[in-house]
Amino acid sequence: MPYFKKFLPVLIFGGIFAWVIFQVEPPKPVAEGNILSPILFFLSLFFFLTFFLNLFFQLFLRSLILSSGIIILLILQALNFLNPGSFILVVILTIVILKSFSKRKGFFYQTRIPKLSKLAKQK
Repeated sequence: MPYFKKFLPVLIFGGIFAWVIFQVEPPKPVAEGNILSPILFFLSLFFFLTFFLNLFFQLFLRSLILSSGIIILLILQALNFLNPGSFILVVILTIVILKSFSKRKGFFYQTRIPKLSKLAKQK
């Protein structure tokens, strides 16, 4: 049952993404552009990628950040702004953000809570 709960959003957003691909009319040239089609495409792809990557990483925040990086790269490619410099910059920023949100036990993390009896003895 837990696998079904994790796989259900992937199926739902995968179905929405497939519907967008097959049913929504592709955007016309930029001069006659409709902003709704690209928004529907990239938003449904974003949610599908987020929940699909969550199956592998088991951390929603990590999969959210990684899918954001992928969507930024795809948007840059769609606008013809993607070059090796911007690609490397987006990949490095995505990795840095992923590393900054990693699970680590730092200076402010306390693994055990002192018991009340020990606190009472210290007084």
